[in-house]
Amino acid sequence: MDALGTADVAVLGAGAIGLLSALRLRQAGLSVTLVDRGAPGQEASHAAGGILGAQMEGHEPGPLFELGLRSRELHVGLAQELRELSGIDVERQTCGMLELAFDEARRGELAQWGAWQRALGLRAEQLDAAQVQELGGPPSALAGLWFPDDGQVENRKLCEALRVACERAGVRIVRAEVERLECARGPGAGARLEEGGRLEEGGRLEAVWLRVGEEQTRLSAERAVLALGSWSSLLPGDPKALQADAVRPVRGQIIVLRPARAPFTCVMGDHLGYAIPRLDGRVLVGATVEEAGFDKRVTAQGLAQLLSSAVRLSPLLAQAPLVDHWAGLRPASRDRLPRLGPCAIEGVTVATAHYRSGILLTAITGRLVAQLVTGQPVEVDLAPFDPRRS
Repeated sequence: MDALGTADVAVLGAGAIGLLSALRLRQAGLSVTLVDRGAPGQEASHAAGGILGAQMEGHEPGPLFELGLRSRELHVGLAQELRELSGIDVERQTCGMLELAFDEARRGELAQWGAWQRALGLRAEQLDAAQVQELGGPPSALAGLWFPDDGQVENRKLCEALRVACERAGVRIVRAEVERLECARGPGAGARLEEGGRLEEGGRLEAVWLRVGEEQTRLSAERAVLALGSWSSLLPGDPKALQADAVRPVRGQIIVLRPARAPFTCVMGDHLGYAIPRLDGRVLVGATVEEAGFDKRVTAQGLAQLLSSAVRLSPLLAQAPLVDHWAGLRPASRDRLPRLGPCAIEGVTVATAHYRSGILLTAITGRLVAQLVTGQPVEVDLAPFDPRRS
């Protein structure tokens, strides 16, 4: 296959984060080639639930919590922008999220959780059993914590809108396997951190090698965004952009029910699972958390766990038909924080390991990637998310 020529930036990985990063970089005036082995948005972004749960997922204050809050606000404008650019409504809703307590210990945990969030000026309301039932919660719940500003987006429509917007903006989308990064060595070629914090001579990106079928092709690019999700650590190179175990897959299974009518309009959850009512009448119930390597199969044990969760969260779902199920692989770091920022190779920006919050963090990550790649001031302290950390 002939060489693919040159791009100002190669974005590797076409999930929601890769797609929005490509769009933002194209909007900044750069030529962008977006590469993925499959169709855009078909891995973790496709399998997600689309929860915009900055507060519901925020179990403690810190940099990840602050990042989630920033991104939740950006989703409002992103949804409107994508409707204008693509003609697709991504169904972003501020529907609220209700966390349930079924015993006294959990009721106490919710009280502490709500207290620290209210101390930060956020809305997190303690509800008694009667108030929980008013929102459609189960009679067995003792209490709830209500996050009225959290919500959801239809993640598959988000990915489709991003794909259309990228194509209309002039992003070149290439379906190919990313084989390796080609780097220059020598003075000025960058540096990387060895274990123990010592600096070692690194490399400077010159090109990306791709494989289409049995043929290899070279894409010249001095800048790249590594957004390959669970596969990010597998990308070979000398030096490697990430340590071999920096990112690993964590399987999540989801089922879909279609009740005669949705028993609630908010996202309902507890420490074991959640239920997401979609505008089309479906209710998504998820998600398992499993160390299963790259195995994306749906299992009997996973289905049993999710069906039990559905009935616990709402007994009215017990008679709802099961209409769909799937599994996806969340990219996770050991500390559960994203890997976001410059890496071992000069010119390569990493944007991966968003774990359970990939859709939520898409809006802020695309913005930060554009700032990093174009050399603008970065609005967030990225030190906690340094891709080179152990």
